[in-house]
Amino acid sequence: MPNLLLSDMDGQKLVEWPKEPLETVVRFLGDLLKFKGRKSALGRHAVRHAWHWRKHYDWEQTIVSVIRPLLRFGGTLQIGTPRQMLQNLKEPALTYCAMSDGLRSAYKPVFRLESHLEKEFEPLQITDQSGALTESFLQAQAKPTPLAG
Repeated sequence: MPNLLLSDMDGQKLVEWPKEPLETVVRFLGDLLKFKGRKSALGRHAVRHAWHWRKHYDWEQTIVSVIRPLLRFGGTLQIGTPRQMLQNLKEPALTYCAMSDGLRSAYKPVFRLESHLEKEFEPLQITDQSGALTESFLQAQAKPTPLAG
């Protein structure tokens, strides 16, 4: 895919050309990652898991074992500092496709940087506009990483 960034490979976006039509696959991926149509099954599974392990867990562990998977997989509740929650509200909705999603705010510096440091925070671009690997990615791949000694 063209203009692919390393940050796009977070497991939440389509980064390869699918065999099926792109629109169909992106819609399916979005539904899959949001557990659309499967949230009641997820709830049943979490309750059954907690019930099965109730003799081995105390009360607090049982509550956490029910709530944690529901928040992780079934909910869209974003918890954090007020600044993080405000950033989440400002984010555009995910399109689940690397070609149409922009760089998320988590990958952008929070503070202003001196001009000589700005290039250190640019995301590593893996492919160019034509979909070929970029020269900077090939150079980074070819450099041997020194071991700490």
